[in-house]
Amino acid sequence: MLWIQEKHAATPSPMVKARFRIGVAIYADKNPVERAGQFIAAHIEPDKNRLRLEFSNQGNAHDRPSGTVTLENRNNQQQAPISLSLPKRPILPGKKASQYVLLPTLPTGTYMLTLEGHFYDRQRVFQQQMEFRVP
Repeated sequence: MLWIQEKHAATPSPMVKARFRIGVAIYADKNPVERAGQFIAAHIEPDKNRLRLEFSNQGNAHDRPSGTVTLENRNNQQQAPISLSLPKRPILPGKKASQYVLLPTLPTGTYMLTLEGHFYDRQRVFQQQMEFRVP
């Protein structure tokens, strides 16, 4: 990680000052690059109004999932499905990681959640469907 940080002058000033610090991730891959990301599971966390996705990566390079989550209201077929994007955060080599998708406030009812995604190479796809209830 490369950190870029503002430095202030040593002389005091009567003004309010703000600082910034930005981190830039630097990835270095060694040939042969093996991206081996895997989708493990999806869990609804109703108390936090989010979907938790679990991934792992047994390769030697970071891998990045991409895809969509679709929510359909089973009680109201007239309501249009809600489509949300998966976060595109990397899964580092040899690690497990959880990623989160914030869900909109949903009215009471039964919902079908459909998850469709893939990793970098677009050949490794993952899918899951689950039904859940909002009280």
